[in-house]
Amino acid sequence: LQSSNLILRGRRWSFIDYQGMRLGPAVYDLASLLCDPYIEIRPETREALLQHYAASADPRSRCVALFWHGAVQRLGQALGAYARLSKLSGMSHFARYIRPALIHLDEATRRVSGLNALGRVVRDALEKA
Repeated sequence: LQSSNLILRGRRWSFIDYQGMRLGPAVYDLASLLCDPYIEIRPETREALLQHYAASADPRSRCVALFWHGAVQRLGQALGAYARLSKLSGMSHFARYIRPALIHLDEATRRVSGLNALGRVVRDALEKA
């Protein structure tokens, strides 16, 4: 679930691009949308949307606690895709999403304990990007 796969027509939302559709943790899709490098969401807006989702989720859901774990997984996948795609003919525009993805991944690694080494790699990449 990412911003480019949502279409608003009038007052109705539609979802497109189901090529990667499979069962998995809801926090992955939530992180895909709220940490999407294609759009800029202010941190306070992202937090409000996360809390709104959590309020309507199953009471047993751990979506808030696991959100940043999902973000690390999603952003790692996205960065790999951007690096690969940006090297293909006619696809260099994907390179512009690397820095925003690194910024989000930096925040995520700071919020998930035990990811200090990954965080250092991300911050080093940000300095070079």
